[in-house]
Amino acid sequence: MTPIKSALLVFALLFSLPSINYSQSYPNTLNTRPVVSVSAGISAFNYPSNYIDMYKPSYAASLQFEHPVSNFISVGIEANLSTFSLADNTLPSNSAALQHLSLFGFNFFGKIQPEQISIGKFHPFVKGGFGAHLRSGKPETGFPYPRYVRINSGGLVYTFGPGVTYNLNKTNFVFIESALRINKSSSPDINYNTLNFALGFSHQF
Repeated sequence: MTPIKSALLVFALLFSLPSINYSQSYPNTLNTRPVVSVSAGISAFNYPSNYIDMYKPSYAASLQFEHPVSNFISVGIEANLSTFSLADNTLPSNSAALQHLSLFGFNFFGKIQPEQISIGKFHPFVKGGFGAHLRSGKPETGFPYPRYVRINSGGLVYTFGPGVTYNLNKTNFVFIESALRINKSSSPDINYNTLNFALGFSHQF
């Protein structure tokens, strides 16, 4: 397990377990109407071995639908997109490397955000989930069909990370979150992670 994975996992456990215990001593007064969120930010692409610097950091965007179920837990679904280009000084080790790479993901998630734990209007949270991802892109220059955009692979995705919400009013919020997305595939050479940092807006109906 990498240092980033270990740090995020330790943070999630240290935050989640005391928070759940603390929140259970309070009555459930949370507004349980659904929440829709949009966010955009930066995504850093990361191969597990010699490919760490192959792709430049680029942008990420997501759309989330969330339903609070208690005063400390919400569940929801998320669709997200990250895009990357090869770094200028990268010489791919194989002719099938993708010059323009897009990652599409869809996952279910659970979020722990205790209503009673806050600093002013700031409310911390941790989120984790699982789902599926799809990888597509354009083969690098020199590949026999350089203009042919194709679906290359898909697989499972696991995601987790912390964040913080700022309440603008009773129904509108802004938030900052980070997420480590662990993308798995049946081919060991295309397993990779993305580390996303995003700023978003939420509205509760």
